[in-house]
Amino acid sequence: MKNWKQIKTLLVGGAVRDYLMNIPPSDEDLMVLEQTTASMIELGFKRVGKSPTCPVFIHPNDKHRREHALPRSEQSTGKGHKDFSFTTEDVTVHKDLSRRDFTINAMAACFGPDGKPSHIEDPFGGQRDIENKILRHVGPAFIEDPLRVLRAARFAARFNFDIAPYTVALCKDMCRNGSLASLPGERILLELNKAINSCRRPSLFFDNLIKLGALRIVFPEIAAMLGVEQPQKHHIEGDVYTHTMMALDHARSKCLVTPVCLAVLFHDIGKTLTPPSEWPSHHNHCDANAQAAMAETSKRLRMDNRTATLCMDAVKFHMKMHKFNEMTPGKIAKMFREIKVKQDTFRACLLRKVLESDMAGRIPLQTSDISDTWGSLVAKFHNHKIKIPNDKQYSTIAKKNIALQQEVDCIKKALTSINRRKDIK
Repeated sequence: MKNWKQIKTLLVGGAVRDYLMNIPPSDEDLMVLEQTTASMIELGFKRVGKSPTCPVFIHPNDKHRREHALPRSEQSTGKGHKDFSFTTEDVTVHKDLSRRDFTINAMAACFGPDGKPSHIEDPFGGQRDIENKILRHVGPAFIEDPLRVLRAARFAARFNFDIAPYTVALCKDMCRNGSLASLPGERILLELNKAINSCRRPSLFFDNLIKLGALRIVFPEIAAMLGVEQPQKHHIEGDVYTHTMMALDHARSKCLVTPVCLAVLFHDIGKTLTPPSEWPSHHNHCDANAQAAMAETSKRLRMDNRTATLCMDAVKFHMKMHKFNEMTPGKIAKMFREIKVKQDTFRACLLRKVLESDMAGRIPLQTSDISDTWGSLVAKFHNHKIKIPNDKQYSTIAKKNIALQQEVDCIKKALTSINRRKDIK
């Protein structure tokens, strides 16, 4: 039997693009030549996906877990992203590449023994577009997957490319005709996570979505921030959208984990609910209505529980954190109990990162010792041991009150120590 490693392959898609741009590829997809589905199965390959017509395989002995695909054409059979049928008969390399989204992703390469490409198949001018920093769609098949509108925004933001005018026009048409309405929340969130992790400035992703006419469709909560005024005293930078984008870019610059970036993105969702007659003030933007809006957003995007909880914490507590130095020890203890600091400091540490990005996302840059105070109190509160008397004369309620008083006393003592250190400095 022929060794599976000896089959003829071409490197295709993003890996070729990354090679040409001197970017380490995150994965390598291969196009298999001179094979059939039957021969791939005979060589030990396992089919990827549930569709009986999908000609994409992985070999169990390939330590890199690379996808090996036969040249294929595909046809949409419905509105969902899985509603496609595939054919492989008489499909050439050129025809396979023609179904891809952008010219920079529609290339295939042969590599020589020296690890360099001996030949690049580039029928749509991907190399030229890389040189000119242009993102162009390949052809009419682009409209078959509405997620490609979000991918256009992401790739343009990641590589700082301009989007070709007729690609912009096509994306706008797709938005107007309702194509994006079929996108499930988990696919939108996945694309957002990719944008956060791959773009040096994720704000460009959202700016591009505005340009393509997609922001109000896929992220109505963020679109609602546009034009919402804020107090000049704290936000010279502009509206809620501008502040949010600055905060998000700061979070990304610090390489913060994705849940923190998402919490930063949605922390001011409540300001979009303030009646314009009350602008620029937003006195109740952390209230139950804001929390309900965040709950609805996390449900729509199918966030995991940890991320949804952090986003909700950010909405609910970020203003209290800004006024942390003005809070009484009792209120601080109550908030710490609510975010379960006693059990684990992880949530509190992530919230601290949200606060720092919120403070950085404004002009002029806000500086404060609130973040340091928060960190010190969290550590003290977490490590403090509660001593509950075993005497039967105390009721359950009395014991809870004793524990609460000890927690409040812990906060008071820690604040006294922190203030003393400040006076010494």
